[in-house]
Amino acid sequence: MTGRTVGRWALPEADTYFAPHLTDRGFEIEKLDAAMLHVKQWRMAVDGGAHIGTWSVAMAARFASVLAFEPAPDTFDCLVSNLAGLANVIPMRAALGAVPGHAGIDDDPARPGNTGARHLGAGRQIEVDRLDDFEIDDLDFLKLDVEGYELFALMGAKKTILSCKPTIIIEDKDFGGRFGCKPGAALQLLESWGAREVEQIRNDHIFVW
Repeated sequence: MTGRTVGRWALPEADTYFAPHLTDRGFEIEKLDAAMLHVKQWRMAVDGGAHIGTWSVAMAARFASVLAFEPAPDTFDCLVSNLAGLANVIPMRAALGAVPGHAGIDDDPARPGNTGARHLGAGRQIEVDRLDDFEIDDLDFLKLDVEGYELFALMGAKKTILSCKPTIIIEDKDFGGRFGCKPGAALQLLESWGAREVEQIRNDHIFVW
C-alpha cells in the first residue's frame, strides 16, 4: 500500500485533507450513528463510496455482513488495510451505478488533496457495478456518498431497495449537475418510491419506509 498512517487509519499519500478530521472512530461518524438509530434489523449493510472505510468499520461492529464499494485504487488499498481482521466486510473495488461496466474517475480540481472528492469522469478507468446484480435479499442499511452519482446508484439498486426497504443515508451536495441531474433528484427519486426523509444532518439525508 502506498500511503501513511494517521492514528489507527491508513490514508492515501495523495490526501492532504482528511488527517485533521479523523478521530479514532473515523470521519463524521455522528451521521452514521444518527442513521443507525432507525435500523430495525442488522443483517447486511452496503457502504457505497466507502473511501478508506471508517464507516465500514463502524458498520462491521453492528451488521452481520457489509459490502464496501470504493473504486479509486489508492483509497481502496487503504480500505483493505483498515478492514484487516474484519471477516464480515467484503471490500469491492468498484463504483455503484445504474448499469455495470467501466468509467473514468477524476480528482475534483476545486478540492485539491481531498481523495474523498473524486468523482466519475474521464480519467483512469474503474469498474462500475449495479447493486441489483448482487441479488441481495437482506439489505437493512444503505449508505451512498458518491459525489453526485447518487441518482444512478439508486437506479441500479431499485429492485433491492424496494424489496428490502433499508434505512438509507444519502449525501446530496448538488454535485449531480456534473452528470446532468437536477438538484435533489436522488432525494426525489427515493420519495417517489415511497421512502420518507426523517432527518437531515448538513448534506446527508436519512430515509426510512
